[in-house]
Amino acid sequence: MGTSYEAINAFATAGITITACHMDRKKADLAELYDDLINTYLNRNIRKAMILNIDDYHNIHAKRTPDTCSTSTVSHMTTLILNSIETDAILIYGPN
Repeated sequence: MGTSYEAINAFATAGITITACHMDRKKADLAELYDDLINTYLNRNIRKAMILNIDDYHNIHAKRTPDTCSTSTVSHMTTLILNSIETDAILIYGPN
């Protein structure tokens, strides 16, 4: 759920926020740049990157509404949280 386009555009008319169309353009621009941003981040932090969480969500319990094009709807979303560690590594000395 979220705010409708009509409500967003009403807020934009009042000068509170941007229009829904402008917001959609910004989201599309970010989606195009996303792969490059992640690759740049990982290349810059390759020696100190840590994967904190991987959440691979599948919703196979969807309502089935058969038609001529598809037989069901399934949701899939993957969330990956990355963090770079800024402290130096702790050297381990083990004579054994």
